[in-house]
Amino acid sequence: MTAKFIELTDKNDRPVLINVNHVTSIVVYTEPEERVHVYVTGDNQSFVTVKESYDQVKQMVMAAE
Repeated sequence: MTAKFIELTDKNDRPVLINVNHVTSIVVYTEPEERVHVYVTGDNQSFVTVKESYDQVKQMVMAAE
């Protein structure tokens, strides 16, 4: 399996590379404010909060597959 990465921006404006082969879910939380978490293989705390919208992340993951 070839590693395929997408580049996102975390909540602190830092670039993040995520291997799409390890993404387990993309979740939108709306309380207390809207934020998108990208969960990856690991424990339940293995996620990155990103500035991109759910739709942007979804498109990037699908394009990388």
